[in-house]
Amino acid sequence: MTVAADRNGTSLLAFAAYLACGLAIGFLLVKMSLLYTFALLGALFALFVTVKKPELSIVAIVVIIASVIDVYTLPLVPLGPGSLNVTDILVFVLLAMSFWKHLSTRDSHPATPSPVSRLLLLFMVYAVGTAILSIVLLGMDLNTVLRLFRVVSYYLIYFMITNLVRTKEQIRFLVNALFLVAALVALTMLVQLVIGDSVQLIPGKQYRVDVMEAEVDAMRLQPPGQTLLLACLITVIALLANLRSALSLRSRYLYLVLLLGGGVLLTYVRTYLLAIALVITFYFAVARPDERRRLARFVVCGSLLFALLAAGAWGAGGRFQSTLTAISGRFSTLFAGKELVQTNSLNDRQIENSYALKEIGEHPLLGIGLGQDYRPKLYGPDDEITYYVHNVYLWLVLDFGLPGCLLFFAFYLTFLWRAFKSARTQQDPYLRSIAAGALLMGVAALPMALVIPLFLEWHSIVVLSILIGLSETILINRAHPAPQAVLPAPAEEPAT
Repeated sequence: MTVAADRNGTSLLAFAAYLACGLAIGFLLVKMSLLYTFALLGALFALFVTVKKPELSIVAIVVIIASVIDVYTLPLVPLGPGSLNVTDILVFVLLAMSFWKHLSTRDSHPATPSPVSRLLLLFMVYAVGTAILSIVLLGMDLNTVLRLFRVVSYYLIYFMITNLVRTKEQIRFLVNALFLVAALVALTMLVQLVIGDSVQLIPGKQYRVDVMEAEVDAMRLQPPGQTLLLACLITVIALLANLRSALSLRSRYLYLVLLLGGGVLLTYVRTYLLAIALVITFYFAVARPDERRRLARFVVCGSLLFALLAAGAWGAGGRFQSTLTAISGRFSTLFAGKELVQTNSLNDRQIENSYALKEIGEHPLLGIGLGQDYRPKLYGPDDEITYYVHNVYLWLVLDFGLPGCLLFFAFYLTFLWRAFKSARTQQDPYLRSIAAGALLMGVAALPMALVIPLFLEWHSIVVLSILIGLSETILINRAHPAPQAVLPAPAEEPAT
């Protein structure tokens, strides 16, 4: 009797909930336009998914900002003097959840935040202060300041990872999702290469390849997901070095590294090639003996397989042959010596640096303000990025002042040290691979930042903050195991 009554009560409650939802939707259809109704229902669904599986919303942020979508063409939600886009709303919801999760699990997790968390929080507080000073003291335009502050605020994704992604299953899901997005970016680039520029699939830079000031008939593609491609490629290399089964022909990682490597080559970014060579050399120096052996086998086998694929593409002729010619010509310029130094791209960066250094000399402590122009329009009326510096070290000092730059690198170098510790001491081979991937990408970013502003690019910040968060959550949960902790009993990764 009691069971029947409970069932009847549950049925009545469910009926009442369905009835209320139906009435609410009917009210919206009557009072609001169909477009706004669907937008509101979509937002409610996204909120539901975010609460149930937060890592899905983190992946959604990656897809929107760091894949092949042009985020600047998406509609904005007006909010007072500024505006929000869909990723800003997702970040706000995830941050609120992170704060609640931190408060509700303080008994099972360390009460004192990690040094990485403390330093990042200090930098974000400093960034808020710099933004306020830029508006109040320097009289800068609000939207100009928010343009850069919005980008920097995405470092807060780190806290979403450390608070909401805590189990090995969540880490595996998130990493596999990142691999999938990166693979789709690379596939889209290959399709764009085949169909040419008649239909634009890739936003961002698309132009003919420049080899020592001479244009080659090949398409250069630089989608927003280019940093994701490089980070995932480096992480897959770490997996190949750590997992005994990863070099098997049945392993998806072996084919993934070929696909991602092809995508990286199609960007024609010479710095990427140097970064990969640097991290492989660095990994040889710090890896365990068994990891070093597997890494050596991967380098040899990968080089042979790439040579075979390149020979097949050359034999196919047409666009593939011209692309291979452009790739070999572009990367051979790394050994051009004095001729490379005198190219237009490096000359332009030297001009940027001279203007930036002049402004830094006049404003060393507070900087010139977030997003402030530091140079005149040198390249005609269409030159609209007079706030942009390719050397991110100069850009940080320029906008945040010397204290802000030092605070940022205190956070970043602390992450590298703790990632190194995690990659050396973690017993689980899969988690050790992810920590090693984060470490290697972090190391690669340091020299790259001399010519690519990774630390202040929106799509790069999203990728770096996720990697830093994953590395930190692996280390924290190893040191402070909790219910459903990240670490299972150490076991070798099964064949994939």
